[in-house]
Amino acid sequence: KPKDIVGIDIGKASVKLVHIKHSGAYSELAGYAIKPLKISKPSASRDDRAGSMEITAQAVKEALAGMSINQKTSECYVCLDISSVITKRLSLVTMPEDELRQAIKLAMKGTVPFDIEKASTDLKVIGQYTDAEGINKLDVMVAAADKVTVEWFLDLGKTAGFTLSGI
Repeated sequence: KPKDIVGIDIGKASVKLVHIKHSGAYSELAGYAIKPLKISKPSASRDDRAGSMEITAQAVKEALAGMSINQKTSECYVCLDISSVITKRLSLVTMPEDELRQAIKLAMKGTVPFDIEKASTDLKVIGQYTDAEGINKLDVMVAAADKVTVEWFLDLGKTAGFTLSGI
């Protein structure tokens, strides 16, 4: 049985939450909430983040409390602001996934506004092909975000009392 989905978007002025329930072959919007924030979106400074964590967590708790969400049967995802994520489409020689992850870091080094070695990255192979020279290649979509930002959202989940299934 597919799990229900909870999506959380933390903006500059509010926390938005949606709850999607699965029933058989159908999905439906089971609820949503918007809770105002009295702070701006957290910055990269740990000092700025510390003060906003409790306020943001409280807004998330209030949004969750207004819905009947069973965390054991739900997956919870939080959105990163578009300015926090770098996406790139890369073409790389076919290789095992562990080597692919290292090759991606090398390919992206110097092209992102943060240290790629200290970034959280994810990839999806979106295709395979053979180039004009007969070399097997992978078409890969990569997403990278500064690890400090990702850790802030993971900590937010703990503070607000939920476990993230993904970011």
